[in-house]
Amino acid sequence: MRRSISVTLRDLERFDTLMKFLLSTDNVIGTSADFDRSDREKIGRELLAAASEDAREEAERLAAGFGVQVQSVYAISEDPPVVGPRPRRWI
Repeated sequence: MRRSISVTLRDLERFDTLMKFLLSTDNVIGTSADFDRSDREKIGRELLAAASEDAREEAERLAAGFGVQVQSVYAISEDPPVVGPRPRRWI
C-alpha cells in the first residue's frame, strides 16, 4: 500500500524537526520537499521590472555604440531563445 500526504509548513525553522520525525516513523520509505514563497508573485513582478530596466539600459548602451538612440521596442519575450540544433527541412 502506498499513500502520499502534502504538508504546508509556514515556519521554515520547524522543517528540521518535521523531517526528523517523518524519517524516524515506521513505514515511511521516503520524503520529498518543494519550497515556495507566499510572496513569490510579488517578487517575480519586482524582478521582471528590474530586468526590464536592465534590458532598456543595455539597449541604450548598444545603440550609443552605433551613434543612434533607441526609438521603440522591436520585440519583447520572457522566454529564453532556443539554442541548439534546429530540425532540418526536407525539400
